[in-house]
Amino acid sequence: MTSSEHSLSVFIVKTSYRRHHVTSSCRCFFLLLQENPEGYKDLTASFVTILKQVVGGKLPMDFNYHSVPAPWLQIQLLRILSVLGKNDQR
Repeated sequence: MTSSEHSLSVFIVKTSYRRHHVTSSCRCFFLLLQENPEGYKDLTASFVTILKQVVGGKLPMDFNYHSVPAPWLQIQLLRILSVLGKNDQR
């Protein structure tokens, strides 16, 4: 991955929550992460923050399913974090 691709990835993750493009962005990142998880380790904190916001009910009510805040998004974020944390002792 080039430096500009990585910079674009960082920008998308950091701004996706506010623009409510998280669902599609997470799917794209999950596919990218499977190819090169080490290249995205610095985004772990951003994904954790997004997950906390989702669990905390910060998304619009339209994202809720039976009073659960965006369960499909929570699962996708947990999958991303599992790839980022694989073989990492921290």
